[in-house]
Amino acid sequence: MTKYTNLTIIIPTLNEEKNIIPLIKDLEKMYDGINILVCDDGSKDKTQSLIKKYYKDSWKSHLLDRSNKKTKGLTISVLDGIKATKTKYFIVIDGDRQHPIETISKMHELLKNNLIVIGQRIEIKTEWPIERRIMSFIATQLAHSRLYLNGVHVKDPMSGFFGMETNLAKKIIQKKYNYFEHRGYKVLFDMLKIIPKKTTIAQAGYVFGGRQHGTSKIGKRHILLFLKSLFK
Repeated sequence: MTKYTNLTIIIPTLNEEKNIIPLIKDLEKMYDGINILVCDDGSKDKTQSLIKKYYKDSWKSHLLDRSNKKTKGLTISVLDGIKATKTKYFIVIDGDRQHPIETISKMHELLKNNLIVIGQRIEIKTEWPIERRIMSFIATQLAHSRLYLNGVHVKDPMSGFFGMETNLAKKIIQKKYNYFEHRGYKVLFDMLKIIPKKTTIAQAGYVFGGRQHGTSKIGKRHILLFLKSLFK
């Protein structure tokens, strides 16, 4: 049986009380020895208290509380999570259950021979309004154009489901911290803008599912932050 002691799952959260514990339980059941780090950006619901109750005395090794941080955002939550990661690899997933955890095993295997593995959305099984689909298409095309400058060609540069070799990510963050749009939500795109030339990248296809509980947090502000990120 495969052991996953060399892998940390980073889960950025904001008000995911209905999703987080079922997600953690499923991850632990499916992946023996896996490390889990929830990076919470100051939830106002029971997200943090549920994690503390579930892990009891060891909760500090599983919860990164960003409630008192001045800068908020999914990207900076993930960056802080990467800096706190101690395993050889990490994989970032959303806390809303839209990323299928079954794909993690394939991504983990691909990380053995690649520095970055991207979860590529090959199908979207959720009722996005037409405005959201148009926005996603335009953003993806803009991302492709921007990444072309760095010689990076991937099919889903806007994915929020990705993994990396931890030391590489830490070196990039240390050297080019300000190239990331900290308040934004497309940390992979920011990372791909500045990775070293010829970094090995693999892609693992998955079906993007619907949110089980709660509502999407993407709004006009996030669009503006992405546009700002294009020029960093």
